[in-house]
Amino acid sequence: LHLLSFFFFLMVRRPPRSTLFPYTTLFRSALIKFNLVAPQIIKKNLNVDFTEDQKEFISHLVQGKIGKAFQLDGNKIKEIIDQEKRILTIIKSKPHQKINLLMENFKDQSALHVKQTISLLRDILLCKLNLKPKITHRYLGEELEKISKSISFNAISKSLEALLYLPINLRKNINQQLLWQNIFLKM
Repeated sequence: LHLLSFFFFLMVRRPPRSTLFPYTTLFRSALIKFNLVAPQIIKKNLNVDFTEDQKEFISHLVQGKIGKAFQLDGNKIKEIIDQEKRILTIIKSKPHQKINLLMENFKDQSALHVKQTISLLRDILLCKLNLKPKITHRYLGEELEKISKSISFNAISKSLEALLYLPINLRKNINQQLLWQNIFLKM
């Protein structure tokens, strides 16, 4: 391994000035940054089969990545919406019911669950702060408003903080089920 890393160093380093072609051995790569696409452009380029609410939802869901937007179809959107409704059911339920609901609904505990939960908690927080026009999940507006009245600002912010540390804690081999229970039981 040491020999391999030394060889890589020799390939990457700048050659001495005395060489005949000093820039032929430089590392040849370019960093190309692509900007995220604005939500308005994503909505404009989506399939005409989607309603305006669906286009709005998709543009917020994909967060500027137009390739992801083109991969979504009606079934995938329905699946995502159903998952978000299950997350809201867990948030609304009583503490003793949350553990059972978590075990039923979060068996695979994917990164999508984390993103959806963060997005929903963010919208609940926005409702709590009377910023309802800024929420992403407009189709859940009334339900989010009701939930925001029943959960304290402190509980939402602590759950959001725990969600942000979730990937770090998963790398530390902390039980995923315990982490999710900790997040939802704070509310």
